[in-house]
Amino acid sequence: TDSDNIYVLLDNLTIAPNFPIDVGNNIQSEPAIYDIGTDKIILTGCKNNNFYAFNYSDGSLRFVIPTGDDIYTSPSFDMNGNIYFGSDDGNVYALDTNGNLLDGYPLNIGSAIVGSIVFSDLNGNNLENMIIGTDSGELFAYDENLDLLDYFPINYQYAISSSPQVSDYDLDGDLEIIAGTSGDLIVVDVKYQSTENEDYWSIYKGDLLRSGYFSYEGDSGGCGNPLLGDINCDTIIDIID
Repeated sequence: TDSDNIYVLLDNLTIAPNFPIDVGNNIQSEPAIYDIGTDKIILTGCKNNNFYAFNYSDGSLRFVIPTGDDIYTSPSFDMNGNIYFGSDDGNVYALDTNGNLLDGYPLNIGSAIVGSIVFSDLNGNNLENMIIGTDSGELFAYDENLDLLDYFPINYQYAISSSPQVSDYDLDGDLEIIAGTSGDLIVVDVKYQSTENEDYWSIYKGDLLRSGYFSYEGDSGGCGNPLLGDINCDTIIDIID
């Protein structure tokens, strides 16, 4: 809410135990939910320049990531269970479930990130590409090594004003990036042969229902870079007899 609180409403419209949580400034970022099996993590940005993660089970603060400006983007997730968000400070942040920054991040792209970061396999190599829109009218697409794909960034005359969406809109065997701007709607035809898009976070809040829900079932239990022997991803080596 604009009154600085995160609420959780149950099915019967009562407020969940341990909520609301006051973060001290307006929340104008759509929250996302990360189901790690043992708990559900509520993720959101705030106009106090911070990105928050709260454990639903007891309302406790899991971690907070300070940035250089307001955060309006809704969190996104890649196939490895990592968390992504952008800030008005011009940086993209990528985290594991314990709030540790991934290698190469924060990634500075020079302008405020708009809407949400999305993922798809634009170039048909079965690896995710990260797609970002900015308020300076640029569309960025990065490969798995954080190198820009050919012909990116694409510069447009109007500011990007929505989260990008990736789809084979014209059914021609390659993918299109669709985004709203401050002046119109643009469709960018990416000329790599690729139609694999279903399993990626390729749309705002992850699906057509805008649920913002992500459940990770990979071997790392949701850790971006798990330690050998860390069974529950708490960064402590476990001893099992």
